[in-house]
Amino acid sequence: MSIPEPLRVRLSAKAREGVSSYQSEYISSFHEIIDAHTENYRVSGSVAATDAKDASLSVKISSLYNDVTFLELDAGRTPTISWMTEKGWKDIAGGDTIELTVRGDVPEKMKAAIKAGQISIGFMFPGDDAPSAMLADAAYLISDGRLVPRPKRMFIYLQDTDENGRRTWAMLSAEPETAGNAWSVSTEKIETSVHSLSFATPMPPADHLATLSEITLPYIEGLSLSDHARIIRDEEDILNEFRKEMRQLAQMASERKIHVDEFRRDVIDPRVSRISRKLKHISNMHLIKTSGAVFVTCALSLIASQSKGMLGGLEVMVGGAGAASMVKDVVDRENQIHALKDDPLFLLWKMSQRSQ
Repeated sequence: MSIPEPLRVRLSAKAREGVSSYQSEYISSFHEIIDAHTENYRVSGSVAATDAKDASLSVKISSLYNDVTFLELDAGRTPTISWMTEKGWKDIAGGDTIELTVRGDVPEKMKAAIKAGQISIGFMFPGDDAPSAMLADAAYLISDGRLVPRPKRMFIYLQDTDENGRRTWAMLSAEPETAGNAWSVSTEKIETSVHSLSFATPMPPADHLATLSEITLPYIEGLSLSDHARIIRDEEDILNEFRKEMRQLAQMASERKIHVDEFRRDVIDPRVSRISRKLKHISNMHLIKTSGAVFVTCALSLIASQSKGMLGGLEVMVGGAGAASMVKDVVDRENQIHALKDDPLFLLWKMSQRSQ
């Protein structure tokens, strides 16, 4: 992973504590995160979502097909805002100056505020319970370097001062990709709700991408982010083959103009079901072979303590040759299960089992 491990560990630890802790750590580590983001990831993507539920689904899809996913959430009704003081924005900028780039159509009061120096920068993340719970659930993805939730960057400027001296401040979104010392106004208004999913190149055309997401979603919809992360970690050796296979299948469905539900039913489901049947067959064969020497753990432990260890216990029950045969059968069974991974959709099958 391109994100340094100490940074991943810090971010994941704060994610478990909630939005405020995570946002504080993100701001403190801002330059490290920006530096990591500018490195050349082999495959990276971004997710922008209106709420935690949408974000969770999109993150699961994106992290399956990207090495790292950058997440932004709409601030919602109760945002957690970090407003930078002079020291704060100097730390963010890495110096005494910040380059501000604004469009010609920004409010005139913002232009006036910039000229008068009545403007600041800040970060914002939704402060509701759902985003906090999602962050905690996503901690494993964060620690593995597969997810970086990003508080929205924003400009805060003086909009008005009434006759009693009370000030009203307004906010505009800043582009998320720019350096710490070069902020520019986003084309998106801060109150706009956005729900989109994007993958970095090289990727199939947009219609293939949509098909890929639709094919995948039913198998992972009920999966928690933490379980999702563990499965990817456990099956990382077949992840690239899985991605290649799924992209080819999505391309096939798009080019042949096959409805996604029909394609999933006729092409994907049979392969996933075949893996289940093979695993059941392997388990049944193993049970048949050992049916003459079935034992419970507690009984075996007792025998082992009275003879020559675990293998000695097996010899007491089934004889030396029988014990060797049972050990060989266990090894054969594990090899047969491992061979199921020859089908790249094994990863999808495993997720579907945990998603139920």
